[in-house]
Amino acid sequence: VAVTAEPKDERCMAVSPDGRLIIATGPHSQSIIVLSPKTLTRLAVISPAKSVTVKALAFADRGKRIVALAANRAFCWEVPADINDWRSIRLLWQSPRLSPVPITSFAASSTAHLVAAGCADGMVRVLHVSGQYDPSQKVSFQTQSFCGHLGEVKPLAFSTDGSQLISSSKSSGMIVWDVNVEGHVDESAVIEDALLKRQVEENHMQEPSES
Repeated sequence: VAVTAEPKDERCMAVSPDGRLIIATGPHSQSIIVLSPKTLTRLAVISPAKSVTVKALAFADRGKRIVALAANRAFCWEVPADINDWRSIRLLWQSPRLSPVPITSFAASSTAHLVAAGCADGMVRVLHVSGQYDPSQKVSFQTQSFCGHLGEVKPLAFSTDGSQLISSSKSSGMIVWDVNVEGHVDESAVIEDALLKRQVEENHMQEPSES
C-alpha cells in the first residue's frame, strides 16, 4: 500500500487506462498533480491558467491525453512518451467557453474529439474538436446544444467508442444521445427524441391527481 503526502483536498482524480498515471487536483484545485500509482510520488504539476479552479479531470486517447475542465473551458495536454520526463508536455488546445451557465457534469470521449458539458439549465452542450491530430491544421471547435432535461444534468458519460452520450438528471431521468463515430451528432434525431420526451413529461405533470 502506498500513502501519499499530497494535499488532501482533491476534488477530482482519474487513473490512466494502462494504470501508469494518476492525476488529481492540487491545493485549492488550481493545479493538476501527476502521480505514479506505484509510489504516489509527484511526477509533474500542470496549471491550466492562473487562479482558475479545476472542476473535472479525464484521460483520453488510451491515456495519451489529459483533459480538464477549468474556468468553463476544456483544456487538453499531450502526455509525454517518457512519463518520467514531463519537460516536453504541451497544451494541445484550449476550448472557448462551453456554457453561459454553471456546468454540473463533464465528460470527454475516448479520443478527445468530443467534449460534453451537462449544465444547470438542463442543456447538454457538446464540443466538437477538429484538427488536433494533424499538425498541419489549426484546431477548430464547433458547439451544439441539446434540450431534453428539466433540471441540472448530472452525471454524464460517453460510451467506449464515443458513439453514444448518456446524460441524466433527477427531474427527468436518463437520455441516451446517438453520436456517430466521426464525431457528428445526429441533431435532428436527438432534438426530435428530446422534444417528444419533454412533451410526455409535461403531459404527465398536467394529469389530474386521483381523488
